[in-house]
Amino acid sequence: MRLTQLERYIPFIILAMFQLTMGNQLCRALFRHCDLPLMRYSFYRKDALQHFRLRLRWLLGRNILIGAGLAAVLSVFILIVAEGSFHPNLLPVWLLTLALAVIFSVHHLLLYYLLQPYTPDMTTSNPWFTLLNSLGSIGFLAAFLLRPAPWGLTITIFLLALVYFISAIPLVSRYSGSRFSVK
Repeated sequence: MRLTQLERYIPFIILAMFQLTMGNQLCRALFRHCDLPLMRYSFYRKDALQHFRLRLRWLLGRNILIGAGLAAVLSVFILIVAEGSFHPNLLPVWLLTLALAVIFSVHHLLLYYLLQPYTPDMTTSNPWFTLLNSLGSIGFLAAFLLRPAPWGLTITIFLLALVYFISAIPLVSRYSGSRFSVK
């Protein structure tokens, strides 16, 4: 494989991080074992922003570790292909995986707090949740078809992660009190 061919596999990092991050599983576990019995009480729903911040910090830490692990494995592969010399795709790979860790952490928790998609029998009842949760797959497909340059994809994802992260706290603060309840 030539080094120029490495660039066409970079969009697969989106798919890998979508599958490896643990936001969806955490939200299901939190709903089932923590939030379901407490969502009926207004004092618990009132502090949804505080819960969101604590959970986001914990989830970010875990997903960043996952992203760093994936970036390290990919770096070894890139260095092997580059025969031990520095390759310009190393930095975009690291930044892309870490930005995706932020996006998928914020994404799952934000949808959970704003849409609260689960019913007591653990089915997903909110069509908006299903549609918005599919954006990761759509993003991968767009990146795969468009084949952007590694730096272009990395900067786009990094800016998206920054906007998503900054907008999450005000959105949860404003809307979660009324929407974070058992359906």
